[in-house]
Amino acid sequence: VRTRASVTKMWQMGAQMQSVAMQMTTMQTRQQMADAMGGMVGAMTAMNKEFNIPSMREVIMAYEKESGKMEMTQELMDDTMEDAMGVDAADEDEVINSVMDELGLEAATKMGAVGATGLGAPETEAATTHDTADFERRMEELKKK
Repeated sequence: VRTRASVTKMWQMGAQMQSVAMQMTTMQTRQQMADAMGGMVGAMTAMNKEFNIPSMREVIMAYEKESGKMEMTQELMDDTMEDAMGVDAADEDEVINSVMDELGLEAATKMGAVGATGLGAPETEAATTHDTADFERRMEELKKK
């Protein structure tokens, strides 16, 4: 009987030792996580000090400005190429309609009543004048630069 009690106590002590070992491993893991998070906080603090928001804003504004210039230059090049090639939207529509007629399709009935300016409300003369003035202003800005 004494031997059985001794064996039971040994098993209990072994289980308790494993429990203590597991708790020590858990504590060690938590300490490593805390150290890693401390290092991350230090790195984030250093990054925040390095970032200069006003200079970043200036860089973004300069990028937007250059992007606008590039877009205007692209539009100018497209218009120039279109003028040089002599392609007119009316000519394109005529060719498309002739092809569709050959295929036996009627573009007007399939697409519905679409005005010459495309979908949506027709442009007013004031809007066209405003667009022309805006385009001329942008062209002058490009010539200055």
